[in-house]
Amino acid sequence: MAKKMMQQVLQRIRVLRSVRIRQSRVSAAVPVRQRHQRVMRLLSGPVLLLTMMTFLYVFGVSSSIELGQLLESVAVPQHVNADSTQMQPVVEAPTVPAIATIPVVMMTATPAPIVPTAQPAPVVVQSGRISSIRIPAISVDSRVIEVGWERVLNVAGESELVWQVAKFAVGHHFTSAAPGDADNIVLSAHVGGYGRIFARLNELRPNDEIVLVRNNQAYVYQVHESIYVNEANATESEQIANLSYINATGREMVTLVTCWPPSGPDRFSQRLIVRAWPVGSAHE
Repeated sequence: MAKKMMQQVLQRIRVLRSVRIRQSRVSAAVPVRQRHQRVMRLLSGPVLLLTMMTFLYVFGVSSSIELGQLLESVAVPQHVNADSTQMQPVVEAPTVPAIATIPVVMMTATPAPIVPTAQPAPVVVQSGRISSIRIPAISVDSRVIEVGWERVLNVAGESELVWQVAKFAVGHHFTSAAPGDADNIVLSAHVGGYGRIFARLNELRPNDEIVLVRNNQAYVYQVHESIYVNEANATESEQIANLSYINATGREMVTLVTCWPPSGPDRFSQRLIVRAWPVGSAHE
């Protein structure tokens, strides 16, 4: 009995000893765990920072590569071709210098002549054009400049060719002759505005003198007749007849042309044509 009790006491002592040993081990492990946790907390900050920096570096490198590729892809501006859906490169215009070195050409009052498809028969003329015209009976003393054709829209909205009319001067039709060329010399000017040089052309009478100067030489002509022709709503046959007055004639004469009348409801609906022969010549 005593032996059994002794064994039970020893067994309990061993149990208590094992419990104490376990508790002591647990107690000893707690500071180690706490120290480990503190170390992990201390290390977690730098590790996290390093991780973030590494991520940002990798992301930055890849972004810069993508950005470089993007810039290369847009280095040449592009636009959509109107006739195609494909992108076509735009060729950049050359840089214009700050100070232009290209000489500026001043335009004259009368544009360069336009040669129409159908025009009065041209006359081969000698060198030297008409420089001035004088008509003493109507106080005309004007310079003469060369004029050609220009394209305008008629009342029907159709494009047609008409002779240019000089501004503040008398125009010499460039396809016509010059004094001494033995053919038709065609001159025109405004009846209203731009100098109104031919405003009194209707006052000319037979034998009134017209003086043309060419190469410093005066050529004198005498008025033969004045003719009024319809221009507005002219038929095709009338237009052909009107054109004949400024065509080549094969004999020397002066043909002066202006619009008529200068005012009123029928303003500019007609053309006034004055023809003159060289003084002393025999014309029918």
